Amino acid sequence: MEARIIAELHRSDVAAVVGGYINDAISHYQRFRFWFNETSATQNTADGTATYAWPSDFVELDSLTITANSTISKMTQLSPSEIDERYFNTTTKGIPYHFANYKQQFRLYPTPNGTYTLTQYYVKSFTALATGSATSNVWTTEAEELIRTRAKKLLWGHFVPTSADTANIVSMLDTHEQQIFAGLQQQTVASTKTGRIKAW
Repeated sequence: MEARIIAELHRSDVAAVVGGYINDAISHYQRFRFWFNETSATQNTADGTATYAWPSDFVELDSLTITANSTISKMTQLSPSEIDERYFNTTTKGIPYHFANYKQQFRLYPTPNGTYTLTQYYVKSFTALATGSATSNVWTTEAEELIRTRAKKLLWGHFVPTSADTANIVSMLDTHEQQIFAGLQQQTVASTKTGRIKAW
């Protein structure tokens, strides 16, 4: 992707920084849900432990389920203050069916009284690409045109010396970026059937 951006811009002076702008473009879109950045992970509860760390690549939660006695149940999300209120009133342990997100952890209620399986469905992040190399990840394959277009827009807006054409070029790239983004969002809805689109 780096070589293509350099060629399309007809500017060899961006070679040293283009990788950083590609990572900036990826970082911007990692908070959005696409079919290719959804994943799941599991972890087991322990008797007497109420908090469990988010996965290291966690961005945004879709749902959290618990498997107890071979039965899978969707857990209900509460606010941290609502979880606190429940703990104020009781210290009972049991199978937890409620949780809150707090300090990059899932805080469960009630406190587990045994070993159960938590399954987290979430939007994941990806490790930044090494600059100056041909490395790639899902963002440079599944969303190649989107990332390439945003990286070019950022380069024109923040690195390439300003000229009479800069504003028009950035505007055209921005319009194209939004069109690509909308198309990927529609493809995500069609692929996942969630019906949820996150606004631009």
